[in-house]
Amino acid sequence: MTDRTIANADEKGFLIGIPWRHNVIVFRVGWEDNEGGSGKATVPQDGNRELITVIDCIVADGTVLPPYIIMKGVRPSFAWAKDSLLEKATFAASPDGWVDSELFLDWMQRVYEPSTRDRAGENWRGLIYDQHKTHINYEIIKFALNHKILCIGLPPKTSGISQPLDVSCFRPLQQAYGRAVDEETRGAVAIAKQDFPRYVG
Repeated sequence: MTDRTIANADEKGFLIGIPWRHNVIVFRVGWEDNEGGSGKATVPQDGNRELITVIDCIVADGTVLPPYIIMKGVRPSFAWAKDSLLEKATFAASPDGWVDSELFLDWMQRVYEPSTRDRAGENWRGLIYDQHKTHINYEIIKFALNHKILCIGLPPKTSGISQPLDVSCFRPLQQAYGRAVDEETRGAVAIAKQDFPRYVG
């Protein structure tokens, strides 16, 4: 295998409407609000805590595959991608916005395999990802072996520090997304799921 045939995949969950961090504002003891009660300082949020999961994959030579975005719903909606800057993104739906085995297989079939097929030629491809139960079942392994894809699982409970995408890509992306949401919610604007691709694009 070469750097053209080894790739790393990971997924990250994003909560719509949740800022990057909780801003802490410190007041003197005894501070009161205009009505004589004890004041509370909060960062405005739009209240939307709906989850969106993104599966991303980067080949060792630096090639970035199109993102696979899972939103809560019965089926993907055109409205989710209408104003998206992510032209090649694939959108999917699940009841809770989480990835499951069926969606992970769909990602392998619709994104990973066709995107890496030509560069691999007749060679085997190596796909590194964590060993979550949604990533390992008979159908996934069967598809992988039939397409000369070697699934390489990271040791359980170590992906927080051993997963390259989690450390180098998703953490900065989540911070940037949170800052964008923070700016938007300060203007009392409600965040909708179709806004998500605009923030991460």
